[in-house]
Amino acid sequence: MVLIDTFTRGGERMAQVEVDGTVYTVAEGERFARGFELVSVRGDCADLLFGDGSRTLCVSELK
Repeated sequence: MVLIDTFTRGGERMAQVEVDGTVYTVAEGERFARGFELVSVRGDCADLLFGDGSRTLCVSELK
């Protein structure tokens, strides 16, 4: 899983996340890729939930 980008579209905070080769563009609160949920976007980082676990991803400068 890789966080590609974070941005705002129409006042809504969003993220582009790659999971197993598929890129998802999701808004906060949206579910994607078999049960992940984008909880929040903070700067270049995003907080995600999957089941009972959470994870924070940040955009890497190495692409």
